[in-house]
Amino acid sequence: MKKITVMLTAVVLGTVAAFAGVISIPQFNDGGGNTNSNFFPPSASATFIALKNNTSTTQTYTVLYFNLIGDNRTPTANTFTIAGNASIGWRPVADDPNEGVLGQAIPNATGAGGSGSATILYSDSVDPSGRVFVNAGATLSSYGFALFPAQ
Repeated sequence: MKKITVMLTAVVLGTVAAFAGVISIPQFNDGGGNTNSNFFPPSASATFIALKNNTSTTQTYTVLYFNLIGDNRTPTANTFTIAGNASIGWRPVADDPNEGVLGQAIPNATGAGGSGSATILYSDSVDPSGRVFVNAGATLSSYGFALFPAQ
């Protein structure tokens, strides 16, 4: 009986671990002011992180923020949800009207400074997908990159 219990526990834990995942945002620079209709801030840079839930049910995500030297900037309340087959975009430091109500509901990094990195933890049965867009106001330049779950 003990062997069966140990075996079933291992199978259940293995199944739960198989659905746990991480998406890393290696760098963001979000020190600019509110963006205009073209998503450019008046100065510095604005970063938008976009995350899409690729399942048909609402999922809960946990976000962790760090500054560039690795200090934890994660707020106490650091979870948020995304409805099934929906996506949300947000700025990791600033609350911007272009985020919309849902984007502004996602917790921002704490402390001073607009640069850092982020990690998104999830347990979806299908990996979420994400993008990062950075627009620099002073030079009207921008770049973006796709986010892939860690394997």
